[in-house]
Amino acid sequence: MISKKIVRRFSLLMLTEGEYYFQDYGGYFFLSDNILSRSRVDNSAANTSGPKSDEDLGPISDRKRLKGRFHVASSSVIFEPDEIRYPVYKIPLDVKSNPRSYWPSGSRSKYLIVNASKFVEIKENNNDHPYRFQRGTFTFVFSLTYAKLSAVVTQIKQLSDLMVKQRPERDHHLNQLIQKRESSISFEISWLVDYSERPQHDNGQAVLVSVITPLIESPGRVMVTDKRLYIQHFNNVSTEPLDKYELCMIASLVKRRYAMRDKALEVVFRSSKRQDSAEAVSLANFSFLSNNSLYLNFKDKITRDTVYRLILEQKEVNIAGNDMEELVLRMQKLWHEKKISNYEYLLYVNHAAGRSFNDITQYPVFPWIIQDYESRSLKLNDPKTFRDLSKPI
Repeated sequence: MISKKIVRRFSLLMLTEGEYYFQDYGGYFFLSDNILSRSRVDNSAANTSGPKSDEDLGPISDRKRLKGRFHVASSSVIFEPDEIRYPVYKIPLDVKSNPRSYWPSGSRSKYLIVNASKFVEIKENNNDHPYRFQRGTFTFVFSLTYAKLSAVVTQIKQLSDLMVKQRPERDHHLNQLIQKRESSISFEISWLVDYSERPQHDNGQAVLVSVITPLIESPGRVMVTDKRLYIQHFNNVSTEPLDKYELCMIASLVKRRYAMRDKALEVVFRSSKRQDSAEAVSLANFSFLSNNSLYLNFKDKITRDTVYRLILEQKEVNIAGNDMEELVLRMQKLWHEKKISNYEYLLYVNHAAGRSFNDITQYPVFPWIIQDYESRSLKLNDPKTFRDLSKPI
């Protein structure tokens, strides 16, 4: 019998802004009638009253059992069923969540119980539909495989207890939990592609970093060797445990700002290893057009500058000039010679100004030059077609 491939629907984009992703576990969700009824189109008459106590849950083994992944984040837990006809269930954590373990009498199984006054349904049938918010009184029952239930309960309880604290105190305690977790995760040297590679860091340890993509900040560690650049993410959402980039594919390194702080680095990669001419070298720095770059945010400027220096010192790195002013002049020349389009040139100007496709707060912008939006066709020789650029927008 051929096993059906499981479609993973969970994404870090399902987290709220600033929410930290901790870990996931394999497990089962035991679907109750009142949760299932809320998923129907007409749920106005659905029963939203939950059990008064755990003993009122009834025989859990009689419920519909959904196999999937149980995700833990800083302000919610998310269950992702393997069966795509069921939605992904996101359960916000608050003071009423009361996460706990439950061992029914006469049962060999222990369960994780989480209360909720609301939950969110996402990507039912793997479709991108508006989030469905369901409100009422709900009791979610899970069982986890290959996980110590007491440790998971303790972790979720710590997170739910933080929800009652004031924002500064909550952030302080949450940062302590995050730092404790991240300090316990070391870089796996055994995952290097070539056993002869030599780590270039002074203490041989990878440094903390966050990989920035639009709306997502993924923490991890970065390791520079004499041949490659490695990123080990702290979350296990990715199918690969380690992101690998060959140093010979780096076209340019650009120091960046992130959240108004000068401590980020953008690594732009070539689309091809071939460099047949000086023009090809110039255009190699244009790989960001296809979003072929890596945006890294470090804990401070010193760490960023150290990684920047380590990369440039490697023999595998072949960057034909990393001076931004020189590169801008080179692009201007290509633009004047009509070897690149207006669109490409303006994107490069954005790139030189510190903008990137990876940072949503510094996304590339384009000048507004047209003012005629009524004509069916534009008369490019008519000055009235264009905005008066001497005046602000």
